[in-house]
Amino acid sequence: LDILERLAERLCIYNANYDHKPGCLRGTQTHVLQDIDTWISNVPSTDSIYWLSGVAGSGKSTIASTVVRSMKEKKEDEKNRSLLGAVYFCRRNVTMPEHVVPAIAYRLACSFPPLRARIINAIRDCPDITGSPISTQFSSLLVRPLSGLNDLDFGKSLVIVIDALDECGSRDTRK
Repeated sequence: LDILERLAERLCIYNANYDHKPGCLRGTQTHVLQDIDTWISNVPSTDSIYWLSGVAGSGKSTIASTVVRSMKEKKEDEKNRSLLGAVYFCRRNVTMPEHVVPAIAYRLACSFPPLRARIINAIRDCPDITGSPISTQFSSLLVRPLSGLNDLDFGKSLVIVIDALDECGSRDTRK
């Protein structure tokens, strides 16, 4: 097995895939979806993080699913300035917080050859990266590899969708 396959096995990341949940009903959440679409279209020149928050049951997961579906549909459009880099849907009492960053790195490495070697090197440098503090994971697996890229590597901005991050871990770790 290669390094990325071993990482995937350790993380059991397939539990957090985008599972084609129903999206927003036509004509609903239009303000929020337009706001997100505008942010995605302007990622290089705006804030690098779009944080969608709201009370439980307000439709955040449905909105995230709609954004993912829309980006997948636009994937082949030459005018599209952004690429869907990775998707991670957390599950209450299933997703471990320390697995989120390595799982996103895994998905980026599998989808984007310019990142693959950089992420594999980070794992080689720290074989037990999944046991490292989350801040170390973030720096080693995402910040450094992504910082080493230039516009020529993708020509577009990468968008990473993480849903229900506050659902990670056990009841005690969510406090």
